[in-house]
Amino acid sequence: MFDLLAILPFYSAFSFFRFARIMRIMRFARAFRFVRLIGFIGKAQHYLHDFLKTNGFIYLIWTSLSILILSATLYSLAEGISWGNSLWWALTTATTVGYGDISPHTVVGKIAAILLMIVGIGFIGSLTSALTTFFTQKDNASSLDKIYTKLEQMENENIELKRKMDYLEKRLKK
Repeated sequence: MFDLLAILPFYSAFSFFRFARIMRIMRFARAFRFVRLIGFIGKAQHYLHDFLKTNGFIYLIWTSLSILILSATLYSLAEGISWGNSLWWALTTATTVGYGDISPHTVVGKIAAILLMIVGIGFIGSLTSALTTFFTQKDNASSLDKIYTKLEQMENENIELKRKMDYLEKRLKK
């Protein structure tokens, strides 16, 4: 058996493992994908930051979350159900889905529901408004940048033409 192994041409048998070198290159390519991902996350973080600043949307989110948690707690205490179920009720009510699986029966629970319905409708409307404002301002900003660049270019051309005209006038007067 050992004699048979000794006479086998191992260089051709192991040439298949040269394919592993390609896998090393693939690992190197993954590093580039990771770098692109980091760039994407940075851009996404920048856009998210700008979006949250649009129309004071971040304050609306904090206010809505506070009212959502307050209503869930109030509903839980008034109706005598678990806080998890009351949070589920608050989310479905605020998003205007309202499955109807949990509904208020006490006066305090109904007041919490009314408050939450108004806040939910207002939040959905404000979200739509913030999205519209964010994307229209982004488009307007890019088109304004193009206009400013073109105006600046035209101004530089006008200055250059004025210099040339002044030079030609001086030459004609001589």
